[in-house]
Amino acid sequence: AQGGAQGGAQGGAQGGAQGGAQGGPRTGPRTGPRTAPKAFRETMEAKYGGDTIYLTVADKDGNMVSLIQSLYNGFGSGMVVPGLGFPLQDRGALFAVEEGHANVYQPLKRPYHTIMPGFVTKNGEPFLSFGVMGGFMQPQGQVQTLLNIVEFGMGVQEAGDAARFYHTRDNQPTGQVMEDGGTLELEGGVCESAVSALAERGHNITRHANSGGYQAIMRRANGDGGFVFNGATEMRKDGAALGY
Repeated sequence: AQGGAQGGAQGGAQGGAQGGAQGGPRTGPRTGPRTAPKAFRETMEAKYGGDTIYLTVADKDGNMVSLIQSLYNGFGSGMVVPGLGFPLQDRGALFAVEEGHANVYQPLKRPYHTIMPGFVTKNGEPFLSFGVMGGFMQPQGQVQTLLNIVEFGMGVQEAGDAARFYHTRDNQPTGQVMEDGGTLELEGGVCESAVSALAERGHNITRHANSGGYQAIMRRANGDGGFVFNGATEMRKDGAALGY
């Protein structure tokens, strides 16, 4: 398995995270995918926890790529592609089974999910390639980091370092219904006056570090027709921003 992250600098940049898993050696010819033993899948999940990686990369010509890959539950489907060594995801588990539900399973239909590589353009030109791993934190974290840059003028690293909030125990795409308003998780950097104001409005609040995993590359004009890259990586977990 390979893990880490690569991010940006002037003249070329790589950012994000790389990860995966390689199956064991084949013992004979096979005609279909292999299923990883249940004990092995449970051990991998307990040891490594998350199942999603994000990476972003840019080159000297200004090309940028935003990519995210996820297996979902239990080491994905447990099915490994013969001869290639990587497992297939099982995001189909996120279909609802309630008849008439917007997310109900149907042929040729994709399930609701949170896998969302982000990309922003400005005046028709690439501006920001970014992502925030972490389940339902992905859409919430992406909105917060993007607003930090666009509305609050933060730098690309500062935008990811800033304190975040996360609403959880909400309505679920698989049919579960929120009955008590859910929980609002606030990081330590959120000021006490804001915490008190939210509590007064009836929010159920907890305080602890956020689980999101942010990686980004920003492309900026340098004033003479060229451009520079700025890379950023998550301070809350593993990752790196590297230029070459």
